[in-house]
Amino acid sequence: LSMTGTDLDDHLFGNRGDNRIFGGTGADRIAAGGGDDILTGGAKGVGADGAADVFLFSRHSGHDRIVGFEAGIDQIDLGGYAGINSFSDLHGHIHQAGDDVVVSLSGGDKITLIDLHRADLDRDDFIF
Repeated sequence: LSMTGTDLDDHLFGNRGDNRIFGGTGADRIAAGGGDDILTGGAKGVGADGAADVFLFSRHSGHDRIVGFEAGIDQIDLGGYAGINSFSDLHGHIHQAGDDVVVSLSGGDKITLIDLHRADLDRDDFIF
């Protein structure tokens, strides 16, 4: 599945396949499906409405990559993972892999944040 959002604040949901989802220029909510997905936010900086991109993940999301994640602006929603209720719970699951940050989750799920440094992330970048 390949989809592109609009300049509005879209809600984009992947399926179980390997999806390529581009949010467009709005402040979007992008949900990974069960495949190995490439998710791109698209909104640069906080919009006039104070919103930014939110990437939603739940168990069995697979190995997903986020391109263009803006630490301090965008957020990753991990509400679907039991046992990860705070940034301190997540801390041991985050590591630097070259130029990218990898978040390793239960069931073999992984989120790779392309071209980002671990030190740039804090609790405000996540929703639990």
